[in-house]
Amino acid sequence: MRLHRYGIVAISVALLIAPAFSAVKIGDPAPPIGLDALIPVQPVENASLGALAGKAVVLEFWATWCGSCVGAIPHLNELVDRFANRPIQFISVTDEETAIVEEFLKTRPIHGWVGFDRAQRMAKAYGREGIPFTVLIDAKGKVAGLTLPESVKAGDLEDLLAGRPLTLSVWVQVDMSIPRVSLEDGPAPLLDIIVRPSSTGNSGMRSGPSLFQWKASTIRDILSNVYEVDFAFVRGDAAEDPTRYDVSVTGPKNQNEALRKLLPDLLAVAFQVDVRREKRESEGWILKAPHGKPDGLKDAAGYGGSANWGGGKVHVIGGDLAQLARITQSLLGKPVTDQTGISGRFDFDFQYDQKRPESLLDVLREHGFAFEPATLPLEFLIVTKAAR
Repeated sequence: MRLHRYGIVAISVALLIAPAFSAVKIGDPAPPIGLDALIPVQPVENASLGALAGKAVVLEFWATWCGSCVGAIPHLNELVDRFANRPIQFISVTDEETAIVEEFLKTRPIHGWVGFDRAQRMAKAYGREGIPFTVLIDAKGKVAGLTLPESVKAGDLEDLLAGRPLTLSVWVQVDMSIPRVSLEDGPAPLLDIIVRPSSTGNSGMRSGPSLFQWKASTIRDILSNVYEVDFAFVRGDAAEDPTRYDVSVTGPKNQNEALRKLLPDLLAVAFQVDVRREKRESEGWILKAPHGKPDGLKDAAGYGGSANWGGGKVHVIGGDLAQLARITQSLLGKPVTDQTGISGRFDFDFQYDQKRPESLLDVLREHGFAFEPATLPLEFLIVTKAAR
């Protein structure tokens, strides 16, 4: 096999690249709901559109490892409870194994039904590219809304039940499929790697068990994520390359960590770059917790994690305090290191003045954190073009 610069890297030890999904549209008849099993245990036919005729349906695609999905569970549970005596059924659909979900539900109960779509037949029929993804189906069996779970409010469900058009925000899915132009007939490969210049302007990323994909992303975007170094601290001539790339690395689901470890070397070869970490001394802070576990930290019960910050908010599901230190570092542009001595994974939300990012320090102090000024090494990722 010859490697072409910025071309396709193929290792055909035999993976399945799913065909591009054909997304449903608002107003379309809803595709069938066909599940392998249900919790609470009952005949799967109970969840069919025929059995639910005359009822509205809130269909939620999720997974235990998806931090945003886990973060939306309390909101959806509130809606389930509020509409308990109304003609509406909530169904949360996952492709995971029953034992994993049952263990998860012991600490994070879901008040609606939980359905299993292990072959992802429904995911493909509904055009589900990423999760979480929420589909609202009216009592006539037509798709009335495509959105994110946190966008669904009680008023939207009242409109759904009344047959009124919904005004909630529509989730425009980025088609994350990166199909191969040609693939010989025969068994699907077990491991597949695609790295190539992008031909689309729609950027996005997703990950899952042994699935790592970026679409229309720059080298800086991709390597920042792979090396877990803040975007602002990725430097070097190759990092300035404005070209956007599609990257898809997929393999056996039980090899997630092994595949993750290979990513840096695989991408360095594909992009023909040299990557090194470099530490520079800078004035910053040491994050401490002098009075024990600070307020505002809830023990994470989920398996997944997510982190979003900016615009005056820090929202983390399943993160540790080292991650909080990194987020603070990213917002302030100065090194912050965790020396709280507190281990574990937590869910937390903090709000600050987006016009004054340094106000986050005051907010965290109010919750019991402390910041000790110090000269600290700040890690940069230096990305340079490899010598030919």
